[in-house]
Amino acid sequence: MLTEGSRLTWLSRKYYNGAPEFWVYIYEANRNVITDPNNIPVGTTIRIPKLDKRLIDTTNPEAMRQAEELQKKYLGQ
Repeated sequence: MLTEGSRLTWLSRKYYNGAPEFWVYIYEANRNVITDPNNIPVGTTIRIPKLDKRLIDTTNPEAMRQAEELQKKYLGQ
């Protein structure tokens, strides 16, 4: 459950090798309860998906590119 000050990037750092870029995968797994990744109500219960380590490898340029593309998609950039 999200508490005051919780952010998807913070959760990504905690669960995905310290990398904030992978917040997009938490968002994807919770789109049914999160309508806006920048505005998540306190008390929202979300799940943290278990991901293939290759998908969240910060040394892999392709993994980083994929996360960046998803971020652009979800933030409308």
